[in-house]
Amino acid sequence: MKMTRETIRAIRDALGVSQEAFARRVGVAYNTVNRWEKGKSLPKSTPIIERILELAREAGADDKVLGSADDQAKKRKRATG
Repeated sequence: MKMTRETIRAIRDALGVSQEAFARRVGVAYNTVNRWEKGKSLPKSTPIIERILELAREAGADDKVLGSADDQAKKRKRATG
């Protein structure tokens, strides 16, 4: 599983925060989170993906979700790196 709009929404829901609050915690604009959750775009920056993973761990997200998203972040880091 990749970091999908469903994954992002599940992490945000697990944290119990609004899109605006999630955006502040990730370090992006509100409309960015809105686009992610609508499937119009997805996080591409490794630091952003890593921050989302940190928040997911903080929320106690399922290891399957985290492992898949973490694998994606590592692949991006190797490709750019």
